Amino acid sequence: MSRIFSPRNILIIVVLIALIVGAKFLFPAPLPTIVLAPEKIPGWAIPITNTQLAMLLADATVLLIGFLAVRKRSLVPSGIQNWVEGILELFLNQAQDLVGPAHARRMIPIAMTVFSLILAANWWGRVPGFEAIGVIEQPHVGGLPLWQTQRLLPGVYTVTANQVGVSKGTPATEGAAPEGAAATEGHGVPEAGILVPYLRGATTDLNFPIALALIAFIYIQYNGFKVNGLGYLKKFFNFTGFIPIFVGILELVSEFAKIISFSFRLFGNIFAGTVLVFVMSFLLPWLVPMPFAALELFMGLVQAAVFALLIIVFSAGAMESHEHHEVPVATEGGAMEAAVEDERAMRQRAHA
Repeated sequence: MSRIFSPRNILIIVVLIALIVGAKFLFPAPLPTIVLAPEKIPGWAIPITNTQLAMLLADATVLLIGFLAVRKRSLVPSGIQNWVEGILELFLNQAQDLVGPAHARRMIPIAMTVFSLILAANWWGRVPGFEAIGVIEQPHVGGLPLWQTQRLLPGVYTVTANQVGVSKGTPATEGAAPEGAAATEGHGVPEAGILVPYLRGATTDLNFPIALALIAFIYIQYNGFKVNGLGYLKKFFNFTGFIPIFVGILELVSEFAKIISFSFRLFGNIFAGTVLVFVMSFLLPWLVPMPFAALELFMGLVQAAVFALLIIVFSAGAMESHEHHEVPVATEGGAMEAAVEDERAMRQRAHA
């Protein structure tokens, strides 16, 4: 205990506290404007939002990692190939336990694609400065705080923590100059405004999680019909008695509720985490936001894995026979399982 409270440790603690508290007064950070809707990037000839641009960046990242993983494939994987195959095997084992080897091999491509895309979108949003570079302008809607503009370098401006008012709202006419948007030094930068970032986390735009949720919902129903045929409808429409009818209605409602479950779980967690990091950076700019940023990295991984695993779990439920409550295994299941075992044996011999 005496070593914990040694003069050296006490001095380190005092210095850290001084940095944390002093940063609030010496290096104040403005609170970013928090809006639910994606923002159109001003000044671009092509109408595109910052979340769409971030989505393209996530797409390019997934394609690049996939290309690097398969560029120099070897029986004994290493580097990126080893990481990709490790994640793939983890999901494959989970899917095999739920639906068997034959169906698992068919589900893995879409599950891994969704996992990779969500993870790339989530983690790009945690890159420092990702949502801090953009265009300073006055908003076209009222009620948003306006921050004072300050010049850093020639042609480079920032918004300070000094709030100078609230926007009154202006007509959203293309090319119209917002009311009171006085240019600074002739560069077209208003004296007070908000920062519209070029990039914003794609999963903080509700449109993206809903699109993924609809894809997952359609894929789940496809699996149900592929395995059970029209008998899959007996899960929802069973008129043999009052209780089966009531249960079918509940099943039908819960099936469509999966769209809400998929989309709002992802959107709510990531958007709330982004706001949390913003607020902590505003309250105490140095050191304190770091643990929250690390936590959001972990949450981004968890949400991507949960979304992909739920696709497999719900597909397993859809493929379950309504009469026998078991997952029918395709006739080639035995051959597929034997192929998987042969591949594992080859890997073990190669490592040996």
